[in-house]
Amino acid sequence: MNPGLALIIILPILALLLVMAWRRPWGAPRRVLIGGVVLCCGLVTVSVFQIALRDTALIPVDRATNRPIEDPSNGYVGSDACRACHAHEHATWHASYHRKMTQVASPASVIGDFDTTLFQPGLSFDLYREGDEFRFKLEQHMGDQVLGHADYQIVMTTGSHHMQVCWYSLGDDNRVLGLLPFTYLTEDQRWVPRNTTFLKPASSPRPEESGRWNTTCISCHSTNGRMDVDGVENMDKWPDLGPGTDTRVAEFGISCEACHGPGEAHLQEQQGRSDSEDGGGRILPDTTITHPKKLDHQRSAQICGQCHGLIESSNQTREDWSVNGPAYRPGRDLDDYRPLLRCRGDSVSDFPFGWENNFWPDGMIRTSGREYNGLVESPCFQRGKLSCVSCHRLHQSDRDVRPVEEWANDQLGEGMRENQACTQCHQEYRDADTLTGHTHHTAESSGSNCYNCHMSYTTYGLMKAIRSHEISSPDVTVNLETGRPNACNQCHLDKTLAWSAERLSRWYDIAAPELLADERSVAASVQWLLSGDAGLRALMAWSYGWDAARQASGSEWMAPYLGQLLQDPYDLVRYNAYHSLRKLPGFESFKYDYVGDPYYHPKATYRVWDKWSFEVHSIDIEAARALLIDESGHLLKEEYDRLLELRDDYPINLIQ
Repeated sequence: MNPGLALIIILPILALLLVMAWRRPWGAPRRVLIGGVVLCCGLVTVSVFQIALRDTALIPVDRATNRPIEDPSNGYVGSDACRACHAHEHATWHASYHRKMTQVASPASVIGDFDTTLFQPGLSFDLYREGDEFRFKLEQHMGDQVLGHADYQIVMTTGSHHMQVCWYSLGDDNRVLGLLPFTYLTEDQRWVPRNTTFLKPASSPRPEESGRWNTTCISCHSTNGRMDVDGVENMDKWPDLGPGTDTRVAEFGISCEACHGPGEAHLQEQQGRSDSEDGGGRILPDTTITHPKKLDHQRSAQICGQCHGLIESSNQTREDWSVNGPAYRPGRDLDDYRPLLRCRGDSVSDFPFGWENNFWPDGMIRTSGREYNGLVESPCFQRGKLSCVSCHRLHQSDRDVRPVEEWANDQLGEGMRENQACTQCHQEYRDADTLTGHTHHTAESSGSNCYNCHMSYTTYGLMKAIRSHEISSPDVTVNLETGRPNACNQCHLDKTLAWSAERLSRWYDIAAPELLADERSVAASVQWLLSGDAGLRALMAWSYGWDAARQASGSEWMAPYLGQLLQDPYDLVRYNAYHSLRKLPGFESFKYDYVGDPYYHPKATYRVWDKWSFEVHSIDIEAARALLIDESGHLLKEEYDRLLELRDDYPINLIQ
């Protein structure tokens, strides 16, 4: 029976039974009437529940009106269509962080604590969960007085691997998203102000981010994103977004079709392949779908480069993009649609924004998420056939015995953390004697890992140092010209530039430059940490916690340097310094909050110095001199302060 009709019939009967039961004396007839009342109440409850279910079913999730929706079109069909034939590939993709890049907010996708209250000056954000919904109550305060409040629903999330941000609905019939101004850090398991997760001056807040997902994040954090603004009639208001903004994607996250192209033609082709053999019994290729590993290395890398590259804005018209999504399709030449932005030679003058926000002075990329820029500048790409899939496996092999979580961390293939990544081409270094003869380190040493010398940690993003994807060799002259750390001194943190230059000259015939007195006598990492700009200080703060560097350099001397960075003016310098400090013996439980009251930051520095100064340190005398430590194990404070006064305070704002 129709639940609505059932209510129309049941409710009058229920009312009549209640009246009769109330007037009759107690006895069998009254008990019958009471039983009828109970039965009718049960029927009413069931009918109401059915109506609720029916009404919910009438509004499918993908037709929500208060957020962007999935709406496959333009030849896209969605990843579920791939599962029947490609079950293993679908399963490994589903386990990857690519799949989770953008998700509808749900108990399965939201990782942050929603039983807490967060604060900004004059504002409080009371996070709470209501059933399967995640919400927050925003209040504006002046002292103890509440000036106003509003309640919002979290409807989407971005990220889950290292961090996650949450997007809230601006109201029904509005697909434009607002951004909760806090980020949840996965490893730290805490919320922090979003503004403190970028390497930039504290006095340089990020702009208002409402609508950012609709205009920016949609390009790489979803598949075939598009934004029909009132049927393109309001494109002159771009990017002022309003209720007419109808944002749609083929699929949230980075799905199968982001890398393989639209799948509709492929499905149709496969469904009719009974005559797919040629006269010789060979299977004819299916040209309706793209397989990155079967392309040449340039076109293959471009598929990753569409998101993992710093590339120009599309030459596609806004009107075309808003209706059809990006014109680029995997397998095509990306340069025809969005050419690569390079910062070498004459290209610097044409750069659309400050080149120093993304590049080192010689044009090497220095910010995360731009690995394609590094790859294409590498000799192994330019003179060889190196591509992204040479090392990375976007689908874990069924022969890979590693836990899926380990593979998903960076989607490297088996053995690709080790020298196999390089020896698949440079086969001569498979021989241990040849390898050690080249590296001048023992075979089991981190100094014989090709990555550590040729892809050192000179890129910054995601609140940490990341390996450069431009393959190069350490050179102290280049280091001095660009300000970029060289691989030798980023591992041997206790050594001077002169020490590195002498060995590079002796081992590889790399010319040693003229060096200043400090460069000959003071450890390079100490100079960079005390006198470098914020980018260098952040890299050094991270490097002091890198296991390979601590093993090569010792760690008993590091505390006073990391302690200094706890009062650095840049949030992420303090963050990395604290994480490295906690790895030192005796500092594992040291308490400090990088986003806490600035009044306590200098006090944290003094606490570290006091604790370190009362300990006995066994540091090699020769190394101690370069580390500004005297023979009794005390810091040479005058030299320390002299270098600190030379600190480069030029504003650093690495764009990510």
